[in-house]
Amino acid sequence: MIYSKNIKPELCIKEKLLTALEALDPIDACAHMGYNGGQNIGSHLLWLCQLMYFSDYHNPKVLFASSFSRIDTDAMASKIGNAPIILGGGYIGDYWSQLYQSTHGKWGYADRNIRLNAFTKIISRFKKNPIVIMPQSISIRNPELLKQTAKIFNDHPALTVFVRDEFSFDRAKTDFYKCDVLKAPDIVFYLAGHQSLLLRKKHTSSVLYLERTDWELDDQIIKAVTNLPFLVHKEPWRAFQWLLNKKKGQLKIQGVASMIKEILQRRLPNRADFKREMWQRRFSNPEEWISRVKWTSRFKQSLGVINNLDSSWYTLPIEMLHTGLYQMQQHSMIITNRLHGHILSVLLNIPHILLPGPYQKMEFFYKAWTRAIPFCRYVNKPEQLLPAIKELQERYTEYQLE
Repeated sequence: MIYSKNIKPELCIKEKLLTALEALDPIDACAHMGYNGGQNIGSHLLWLCQLMYFSDYHNPKVLFASSFSRIDTDAMASKIGNAPIILGGGYIGDYWSQLYQSTHGKWGYADRNIRLNAFTKIISRFKKNPIVIMPQSISIRNPELLKQTAKIFNDHPALTVFVRDEFSFDRAKTDFYKCDVLKAPDIVFYLAGHQSLLLRKKHTSSVLYLERTDWELDDQIIKAVTNLPFLVHKEPWRAFQWLLNKKKGQLKIQGVASMIKEILQRRLPNRADFKREMWQRRFSNPEEWISRVKWTSRFKQSLGVINNLDSSWYTLPIEMLHTGLYQMQQHSMIITNRLHGHILSVLLNIPHILLPGPYQKMEFFYKAWTRAIPFCRYVNKPEQLLPAIKELQERYTEYQLE
């Protein structure tokens, strides 16, 4: 992708996103699918940006909202009529179920292909509703599953599929040949230019290795990261360290008052959980907690009210966005194999190294949208890592790495 010399790269990518989404007809009411109450910050960003885009450009009345794991299609049908359905997330495929089988030698929870199953269930049932699938990576490896999925997709009379890389685009055009297939960047680029992204940054010379914990990198690359001649802070998304409380079928982080109420009503297992939550989210890092409380209030005000949608559907995603921003802005350079770690680094203009990820999605996405980002390098060989870091450090960082 070639960027305009007069526009920041992330804004050029956002412009491509908005141009692609112009293909959608005006939407005055809809169902939003794809809420994820777990600890993966990337999943929260996808949901939040989906809500933000449609609220800003269409302002539809939200008739129904749900996660993919807890969808009630009967309740959905009773509320939405023939309104369009927006399917979020960022991945269509069976990669994780195959990984689970190869790792554990058996089928289990991961074999359920939750998002893909939800997609096919919704697309099969709601043929009178226009359906929009937001930008996805596609990797369906099982030929029989691909055949079944393609038939369901192609049987729908008004299905639009956005994909976020060239490989997925070619597959979708071939397999989902009766659908309207369009290429667009990840929806999280909708945050580009948002004034709230920049927090008070600490002036440090540290490097953060923001790693996946559900997928193993090549051993040689791991060794190259471990053996770098300076201190590297190795962490997953910080939210993976938190205790999240289940309530009404959703996972959410509670405020102090609501947590005390939960304790009194015995909805949390014991007081140890209460202490753990208080320590993790507040007392262990009071500076971050204060920042989050103030920032989320301002962000909610800038977001405004999403038409007919209770704020509980986006309170946790907003807090998760702050957590990701805060974690990353404590460091002068990032190394990551997380796609949304890469995207946030681009949005924040943080020099960073992008490592390979599952089912080649990093490489495909990088080639499609971010390979011309001057402060990013894609590294898939261990011997490339240190030279790439030194180059970025010399050109873009304010402090010497120690």
